[in-house]
Amino acid sequence: MPPDLNLPFDYNANRLQKRSRIAAIQKEVGMLAQQLSKAWEQLVKAEENMRNLELEHRRIKEVLNAALPPITSLPIELLLEIFLFICESRDTDDAFRLCGEHPPQFVIGGVCRAWRRIAWSTPRVWSTIAIEFCRKRIDTQNQLLQEWIDRLGSSLLQIYLDSENHYKHGDMESDGLYYQPPYETFAIICAVDNQWQTFKTRWLVNLGSHMASGNIEAPCLQDLHLHLSERHAINDGIETVNWDLGGSHCLTNLHLHMYHHSGLTSNWQTLTHLRVCMDPPDYIHVLRECTALESFTVAPGGEVDAWMEDIPPNNTGTFITLPSLNHVYLWDSYGTIQAFCDYITAPGLKVITLKLDYDPTEPMVWSESVIQFVRRSSCFLKNLELENMPASCIRGLLELENMKTIARLDVSLHIYLGEIFSESIINMLNPSIHTSCLADRREGRKNST
Repeated sequence: MPPDLNLPFDYNANRLQKRSRIAAIQKEVGMLAQQLSKAWEQLVKAEENMRNLELEHRRIKEVLNAALPPITSLPIELLLEIFLFICESRDTDDAFRLCGEHPPQFVIGGVCRAWRRIAWSTPRVWSTIAIEFCRKRIDTQNQLLQEWIDRLGSSLLQIYLDSENHYKHGDMESDGLYYQPPYETFAIICAVDNQWQTFKTRWLVNLGSHMASGNIEAPCLQDLHLHLSERHAINDGIETVNWDLGGSHCLTNLHLHMYHHSGLTSNWQTLTHLRVCMDPPDYIHVLRECTALESFTVAPGGEVDAWMEDIPPNNTGTFITLPSLNHVYLWDSYGTIQAFCDYITAPGLKVITLKLDYDPTEPMVWSESVIQFVRRSSCFLKNLELENMPASCIRGLLELENMKTIARLDVSLHIYLGEIFSESIINMLNPSIHTSCLADRREGRKNST
């Protein structure tokens, strides 16, 4: 319908509408101008950053150019010694931490082509494998693992294996279990078992499948650490590893973290150093075969401790004789320490360290077992160290203190504030009580509270 031309025209309304549009346009133009100004400021800053980066690039290039001639002019033999020191001087005590570090071989190879050529062609540079297996990168890791071993040549191999913890990476349904790499991953490692010298690993299912086959001899293996996760034991009922190490006749250092050793075949008589976190009756059984043992350590077991059994009393009148044993470190309950001392005779023993699970109500009855153990062994102890002892056990120390076959007795007390003025503490700090004991002692004796 065409507009009615006879209607009056509202000039004021039309003027207001135009002004409103003009104001909106001006506001939008102002906002765009602000955005343009900010963008311009950012561009100026970016150009300034670019100039600074160019200056830094030139500076680094000058430093690198100044450093490269002396580096590249070093004799290959000296460079090789530097590379080997970098690769072989890492701290390997914490194997699982080591597995998470960036391999120094790749750092060396990233410096320059000459270094990479030297490193890639030197087998000893590749004698350590430390890897944390990851589900998302396992294909790449398998490829790198094969290339790594190809560069190894005939050198002996130090292996440290770990696997990502699902719970740590946010998989709440995994109950904290570890990723299990495929069978072919360990086929690469087991293909060179004749070059294994050190092997530290968590319990990994498909690695166990290879080891249980009886086809792995590992004749050069000297140091083995096996760690069975508490979560696998609690959730899946897995208490041991089915590994056949019958061909490892050079094995001297063994570290076992598991409930018992029933699935493990080993040459126990070759061991000189044994560290265990196992069911106490089980490691007593193992000690019967460890005739060459020089040091023995019992470590705490975390969640598995609640499931462990006590060592039954030794009512047989016979003892396990370990002629070469010179150092014992026990971190366990009073009852276990007492029972252990009731089973063992060690004529060459020099050092005993007992770190006790704190229990202020536990009597000092185990001290008699320690005394009988030392007397039965006819050994002269350089040091008897007692850690984490409650104040209630102090009276029992006097008999230990009077033994002439103990050169040094170190005591670390666990004292609550309410015990500090107890009679036993006061007597322990009274020099007159110890005068007769200390008169004929050797220099270097210390009592610490």
